[in-house]
Amino acid sequence: MDERGAGGPGERQGRAGSHATREGLARSLARTVPLASALGAALGSALAALVVHALSLAVPLAPVLVTWAGIGAAIAGALAVRRATRRFDAVARFLEMRIAATSSQARREQDATRRERKLAADLARKTEELEARLRERALLFEVLRESASSHDLDSVLRALVDRLGPALRFREVAVLIQQGERLAIRAAWGFTDPSTVLGRTIRVGEGLSGEAAAKGESVVVPDVAAAPEYLAFWGEVPRTGSFMSVPIQVKGAMIGVLALTRPPTDPLTEEETRYVEALADQVALAIHNAQLFEELEARSTHDALTGIANRRLFEERLAKALADSRRFGHAVSLLAIDVDHFKKLNDRCGHPAGDAVLVEVARVLARGVREVDTVARVGGEEFLVVLAGADEHEAAKVGDKLRAAVAAIELPGTKDQPLGRLSISVGVAKAREGETAEALVARADSALYDAKRKGRNRVSTWPPPSA
Repeated sequence: MDERGAGGPGERQGRAGSHATREGLARSLARTVPLASALGAALGSALAALVVHALSLAVPLAPVLVTWAGIGAAIAGALAVRRATRRFDAVARFLEMRIAATSSQARREQDATRRERKLAADLARKTEELEARLRERALLFEVLRESASSHDLDSVLRALVDRLGPALRFREVAVLIQQGERLAIRAAWGFTDPSTVLGRTIRVGEGLSGEAAAKGESVVVPDVAAAPEYLAFWGEVPRTGSFMSVPIQVKGAMIGVLALTRPPTDPLTEEETRYVEALADQVALAIHNAQLFEELEARSTHDALTGIANRRLFEERLAKALADSRRFGHAVSLLAIDVDHFKKLNDRCGHPAGDAVLVEVARVLARGVREVDTVARVGGEEFLVVLAGADEHEAAKVGDKLRAAVAAIELPGTKDQPLGRLSISVGVAKAREGETAEALVARADSALYDAKRKGRNRVSTWPPPSA
């Protein structure tokens, strides 16, 4: 046989080595990739069957077929590796997709968590704002309720500052009521001693509160330390923090000013200033209603011409003075006063001149007694004065002081009076134990008539000291 066909020993060894190498690669691939090993084994089996068939046919191509069988096995293994690699790539892509999906889900969950937290924060803020609005409405309701339940202006103002201060975290609160060209503090809260500012006045246009009254507009100062026009309530409060002064108006008419301070650590906000301005409108109505009632009550208890107490208020004050006298044991005296020859002055000079005399006499009498005493006009030119804690001797001295003060009045027609000047006659009576108000008034009138009988322009006591 041809040596090339049969193959020499060296060639056979080379083929055997190549075959061993291929089988080693196949076994390595089979160990590395089980699937590739299985596929290679199947292909090798098919090729082996082909070789056996060729040998049975005594074909001299058996060695070639054996070589191709090894190559086929290698190719099958490579194909198996490729398929396995593709599957690994598919698995890797699947895992990447799963990881991406998981990351996307995590981001969605994080976004959802952030949205939930934001919604919770927004809800908390809205809840706090709602609670603040409810507190503000409650404050408005309390102010309106107080104004409806109490017709005393000072009570309304005290209730206002007592509620407004704590509810809106103010440091000091004051209400100034306009009186002509001045503003007077009628209610105060938050001061170390409110009495140091109550009743004090400023001019319209003076300081920040006066500026608000003059302009009819709110004045807001974030830092009063930088505002030299800030009066600091005459130095009664620190010159620190923020300040707001809001005019109190009804139908464009100025009633007063609401003055408020905040500490530096809690400055006024824009929203709070708007609320205080809205509150000032309700405060204005409350004050206006109280003032109207006060005016109506004054008309029912005070003389329309002179402004002093009328008979109704006089009777109330005298009854109280007698009750206190019985309870505490102190004296009470009464002065009955009449303007001498008033009818002649009225007929000679006319009613306007007579009214002017009555107004001036009332003013002099009111200024000549204490605040605890009561001066009342009870009809025409007749006046009654209740002197608490005074006996008949002290009362007589007061009566003579009043007589002298009236004699000094100079008005048109007074010098033409029969006595050459304006004069009054005064009767004095001290309340007796258990005596009624009517009996006391009757005795004071008797003393007055006694003074007139004796020539007028004098003071008499009833019963007379000798009686």
